Amino acid sequence: MGVSERKERERERRREDILDAAEKVFFEKGIDLATMEDVALTAELSKATLYLYFSSKEEIYFAIFVRGQKKMTEMMLRTTDIFLHTKEKMNAFAKSVFSFQKKYPDYFKAFIYFQTHGINISGDSIYLAEHKRIRQVLLETWISLMQDGKQEAIINEQMDEMRTGAILWMQMLGFLMIYPLMKNDMKNQFHFNDKNIVEDYTGLVFNGILKK
Repeated sequence: MGVSERKERERERRREDILDAAEKVFFEKGIDLATMEDVALTAELSKATLYLYFSSKEEIYFAIFVRGQKKMTEMMLRTTDIFLHTKEKMNAFAKSVFSFQKKYPDYFKAFIYFQTHGINISGDSIYLAEHKRIRQVLLETWISLMQDGKQEAIINEQMDEMRTGAILWMQMLGFLMIYPLMKNDMKNQFHFNDKNIVEDYTGLVFNGILKK
């Protein structure tokens, strides 16, 4: 291993150590209350050293968001691979987002933060490049599922893959933001449970793109 390669590996390990410490801080305090001083203290580094690796606390939080994005993508692909039929794969693809929120609520909060705050991350950030790569994998997977469904004559041929995917994504995020706030009332008043509400939701959503 060359000197430059070894230095880069050491730099990558340091970045990961910082992110491990930052997760503890952000998940406990939230991004609004957390500070770079908090992260530096938890990582046992000086604040100046922290800035050698990250330009701001938003970039650190974005890197944590990308960690979560990677976990969600792996969960979605692993879940869809279980099934043979396209309709089942699409249902699994959507339901995996619900499973992700339940298993990793703090990562999901990071998703919501960057979807709703319009924060720009520097174009030379390695985490922005990774985010785009993972997003492309998800997009290509969804487009492939839609195209397979059209070939199997179960999806309306007029449905545009990109627009449909974007609308479903926004719709799911909205549902997942609201349902946790209302689910206790829903359970008490209407006897809803998590499994049934997810089944009903995905059934209603996919009823709009499947052929009658």
